[in-house]
Amino acid sequence: MPGTLFIDRHDEGHYGFTFNVDFFAVEGMRIWGANTSCGLISMACLNLPYEIRYRPENMYVAGIIPHKEPNLTELNHYLKPVIDDLEMSWKTGVHYSKTALYSSGRTVRCAIVAAVMDLLAARKASQLAPVTSHFYCSVCQCYHLDTLGRTDHEKWELRDREAL
Repeated sequence: MPGTLFIDRHDEGHYGFTFNVDFFAVEGMRIWGANTSCGLISMACLNLPYEIRYRPENMYVAGIIPHKEPNLTELNHYLKPVIDDLEMSWKTGVHYSKTALYSSGRTVRCAIVAAVMDLLAARKASQLAPVTSHFYCSVCQCYHLDTLGRTDHEKWELRDREAL
């Protein structure tokens, strides 16, 4: 329906979520750095009122990453099932035969509306180079501090996807 919000669909329920990925040093911080860390993939439903949205009982823990922080390709193994379930939910919808407000059942669709992460986790979850990389742009060949702030964008060379 044009002109209506994403969540204002009366024939089916639409739920928007924030997507969070973060890592924690489970043994606390040490001078020489953390030996082990635990990752958490969680989501919060944006349809809930702000006062209760982030309470522990209303958070969805979609995954736990044990022992150590995975590299870029290993993180995909944890994220893919969550994203696949959300994609299926959005494309086909999920029908619940009965809910508290709909005794004859209701179809719902879910989507990620925002990714809420610190810069380190956001770059890792989106498959970008870490913040310490000299390749700061994910689109062009700009490299190192001497190209930072360039305005001659007509001369920028795009990255070759096959070479990555």
